[in-house]
Amino acid sequence: IGKNAIDSDRKNNPSKKLVGFTLTEKGIPRSGYKIFNSNGNEIGTVTSGSVSPSTAKAIGLGFIKYNKIDYKKSIFVKIRNKKIKGKLSKTPFIWKLLKCVSLLITF
Repeated sequence: IGKNAIDSDRKNNPSKKLVGFTLTEKGIPRSGYKIFNSNGNEIGTVTSGSVSPSTAKAIGLGFIKYNKIDYKKSIFVKIRNKKIKGKLSKTPFIWKLLKCVSLLITF
């Protein structure tokens, strides 16, 4: 399995990809929660999530079907039978914050 399987997956687009997301509504994503697109179709699963201590936003990571990744559209995480709105986000989550802080320190 090893190297050939990994090379094949890279060339033919992987079946899923680990992506970051932030929730725009109140809720905390937890491992195992399902991720849905705006049409209500299940597109992935949360692997980890919490509230960011630096930004105070709910953030998480999850595996999403490779062909369903669209950073411009909303996602929904099903938390206690309620779909909470969110959006896909590039990682690391606090890059902009770190960049601003480093600029302030240099002055």
